Amino acid sequence: MKKPLKGLKTACYYGCALVRHPKITQLDDPENPQYLDRLMKSLGAEPVEWSYKTDCCGADLAMTYSDVVKKLVEGLYPWQRRQGRNVSLPPAVSVK
Repeated sequence: MKKPLKGLKTACYYGCALVRHPKITQLDDPENPQYLDRLMKSLGAEPVEWSYKTDCCGADLAMTYSDVVKKLVEGLYPWQRRQGRNVSLPPAVSVK
């Protein structure tokens, strides 16, 4: 590692798709997954708990209902900023 993430507060975001089929995804805990949190901690960051880590961002609706997706995503990120998070880590590409 060239530059540790020491001091960086991260809000790991898993979304609903990764936890929807626990037998297939085999996550450590589908209601409170921790694998990204553990990865960030191992890189020196400070993963913080937040209650929206598995909430839906609406990505599957992006092409047909972009206005709904925008509202869902906008609901996730302001909360993180108010709680002092520096970074949000999505497991996949974010929808704008």
